[in-house]
Amino acid sequence: MKHTLLALFALLGGLTASAYDFMADNIAYNLNSDGNSVTVTYTKYGNNYPGVPSIVVPQSVFHNGKQYTVTAIGEYAFYECEALMTLSIPISVKTVDDYAAFGCELLSSLSIGSNVASIGQYAFSETALVAVELPLSVTTLGNYAFAGCTQLKQLNSGNGLKQIGRSAFNGCTALATATLGVKVSTIGTNAFGGCSALATLNANMPDPSKVTVSDNSFDASTKATCRLCVPRGTLDAYANAPVWQDFVHISDVSQGYSLQLEFNQAGLLRNESATLEIGLANEDEVTALQCDIVLPPGLELTMTNGDYDIDINEDRRGRDHGLTVNKTGTDTYTLLLSSPSGKAFKGNTGTLLTLHLGTAAMATGYYTVYARNASVAKPSSEMLYLNDESLQINIVRSYLLGDANGDGTVDVADYVVTANKLVGKSVVAFYSDAADVNQNGGIDLGDLVGITQRALGKITPEVITVNN
Repeated sequence: MKHTLLALFALLGGLTASAYDFMADNIAYNLNSDGNSVTVTYTKYGNNYPGVPSIVVPQSVFHNGKQYTVTAIGEYAFYECEALMTLSIPISVKTVDDYAAFGCELLSSLSIGSNVASIGQYAFSETALVAVELPLSVTTLGNYAFAGCTQLKQLNSGNGLKQIGRSAFNGCTALATATLGVKVSTIGTNAFGGCSALATLNANMPDPSKVTVSDNSFDASTKATCRLCVPRGTLDAYANAPVWQDFVHISDVSQGYSLQLEFNQAGLLRNESATLEIGLANEDEVTALQCDIVLPPGLELTMTNGDYDIDINEDRRGRDHGLTVNKTGTDTYTLLLSSPSGKAFKGNTGTLLTLHLGTAAMATGYYTVYARNASVAKPSSEMLYLNDESLQINIVRSYLLGDANGDGTVDVADYVVTANKLVGKSVVAFYSDAADVNQNGGIDLGDLVGITQRALGKITPEVITVNN
């Protein structure tokens, strides 16, 4: 899609092809006035790195025998780069300027260096980012900085951010969880307008009266349905503060408690199984833990003998703790780990529950797992609420080249099944990608030779991994 409106603005502003000072490793730079640093720039207006899927900006470059520090990503540096999927910004960079990566419609992975202080307007607008994690150094987000990122699901602003510009996340229709740091002091008009999926807003600012926020910073529908989680002890302050008091669902969360999620796929083969580990980070004793786990469509919680396949870590909980699991939505499971006698366990870092999952129905790619509505019960019967958490996962497929029947080894059985397939006989299990050992796109006699060599140990079977 071409962004004709912005292109028109740029044209009216007199934007022309960049007279960049030099190129180094296929990235264009302009010399800064200090004579010792450079700014990444563009070679031409729009899609100036055609066909380049990944760019890692270096901390320094050499030009004419001199080393220069890369301190900025300039305006329009990666504007509408149609193939760009990953971008890494180094720790030497201090500013990301306006429209830096605007309209990079495939850009799904972004790493921001820990010294970036400001991100300009429209810098990453209309990209395919799934999650945004701002480092502590970022203090300012420009207007429309991440607007129109319709695949963005998770935001963590970091504890350095002070100013969120107008419409910074406007139109991020998939944004489900947003966490604002303790220093946020300004939230611009329509900053979260059109964020129709926003289910949890973690506001960590200790005093809402010191935060400049507009009635239109959040949609009325968001304030009606989104759960606003505030620091423990500030519930009354938020419930009486302008704008914040309009949130229907406000709860305080306990500092120091959080769920920890870790996703692991099974080793080799077709990776049709995986695990999700759930832990609790806090040393204090608790008697119960409850949370909703929301899995992406296709990721199934497996069952054994009619029960959901979930392991409880026997070393980290009381012996009489039991687990209750209810499927409360299409892809949502409510878990309750509790003790009939109220016996406590320690919530220190480590795995409490391990969920066994099936991935056979999923295409390769990136997905997000959510843990929502989490709470823990203290021995005193006090109930504490936890921030929602999310975890981006990557589903891949791995197999041995030559393992035509998918049993994890390359042997004579693979030769037989491939030979049968080659002459048109029916076979029970056959993986054409693994059988195609010469990787010419089809099954032929050359593949039988290759499978034989691997089965006899003359060639070590190669591991092939398929992902996005």
